[in-house]
Amino acid sequence: MHYQAQPGARRLRSVAAMGIVAVVAVSLIIADSASATSDIGRNVGEEIASWGKWLLFGVAGLVALPAMARRDMAGILVIVAMVVVAGGFVFAPGAVEDTTVSLWKSFEGGK
Repeated sequence: MHYQAQPGARRLRSVAAMGIVAVVAVSLIIADSASATSDIGRNVGEEIASWGKWLLFGVAGLVALPAMARRDMAGILVIVAMVVVAGGFVFAPGAVEDTTVSLWKSFEGGK
């Protein structure tokens, strides 16, 4: 008798292999863009921030399309408010940090 793997097992192995290849490729791209080991955190942070900017507007546009098609102004305003809040974290992390620190100090009693 010859053992044959089930089709689901083959598919699982091929998906796992593609996932490993993708992780290695992304790791090589990030490692290639890092000029020095000490800058790796900054480089990864800048890369994630650039992806965040594109993803923020891409997802917001896709989510807003049905609301605009229905002419649902309340839904559109909610989406705009969420994009403004999320955009603050992506585009102005320093200002968000300053605001958070000042709010936290006001809750502590100004210590």
